Order: sequence, then C-alpha cells, then structure tokens
Amino acid sequence: MPRKPLRGACEAAEKANREATNARIAEQAAQARLESTAREIDGAKAVTKEAAELRRLLMVSQKGEKRSPATAAKTAKVVEE
Repeated sequence: MPRKPLRGACEAAEKANREATNARIAEQAAQARLESTAREIDGAKAVTKEAAELRRLLMVSQKGEKRSPATAAKTAKVVEE
C-alpha cells in the first residue's frame, strides 16, 4: 500500500516539471516576439527619420532656397535613387 502515495507524488512532480518547462518555453517565445517588435520599431523609426529628412529636402528645393553644397549633394543622391 505505501507505493500508491509515492506514485501520486511522482506524478505530481512530473506534472509540475512539465508545466514549468512549458512556462519557460512560453517565456522564451514571448521574449523573442518582444525583441522582434523592438527591431521593427527601430526600423520604423529609421524610416520615419529618413522620410522627414527627404520631406525637408523637398521643401527646401521647392522653395528655391540656397542650399549648402552638402545638402545639394544629398538631394542629388536621393534623386538618383
């Protein structure tokens, strides 16, 4: 008779171990999604910054304002792309 309580304890320990393993896997997956989202946000920020710079260059070129040689070169490079 003493084996049945021991077997129940082993089964409970195995179940707890499986649940802990599943929790670790879920945590790792969530961390990977978080890192992926952070990379996407960083990429979007870079694109937004570049778009703002292009808008600024376009406005300057449309207004006919004098531009520095560096700005003119940058505009020419963007136009080539």
